[in-house]
Amino acid sequence: MIQLDRDFVRAYLEAQWFSRFVMGRDLEADEIAGMYLAERFPYPVAGKNLGAGFLRLGLEAVKWFHPSGSISRPEAKLYVIPRPGKRQICVDCDWGISVRVSENGKDLQDIAEVRDCPRVYVKPDLTDELIQVIEENGFNLKEESNLARVEVLNSLQYVGQV
Repeated sequence: MIQLDRDFVRAYLEAQWFSRFVMGRDLEADEIAGMYLAERFPYPVAGKNLGAGFLRLGLEAVKWFHPSGSISRPEAKLYVIPRPGKRQICVDCDWGISVRVSENGKDLQDIAEVRDCPRVYVKPDLTDELIQVIEENGFNLKEESNLARVEVLNSLQYVGQV
């Protein structure tokens, strides 16, 4: 069984709510995989890095969001890929690992074993698998999700006042 800590679960749910509120969509499989890799390795993460941003910056990530769907904060090794229309996550931004979605992609357990593969393809249903793993780890998903929603709303409200 994959072990997740509270910080990862909280960051995932905060990023999920932020994405819903600001971008009108849920996090996608490549964003979740990028977040998961960012937790395991201290690599830079560029592109659609909302999950990694909330993991590394907490709610402070709200302040560093770009309309492209990325968070840029070099001190936290978070960068924007300046390529319009290119859906890609770069982990270890010398183009060490590129994460993309594919029907034949890896599941969450396989991603945990990734080391230096130049390109990682992940399954599109990674969200469902992550939710299942969160519940298997004993987290109350509804309670954690509601807490994350309130925290994100408060952060968005604060940023709007500044």
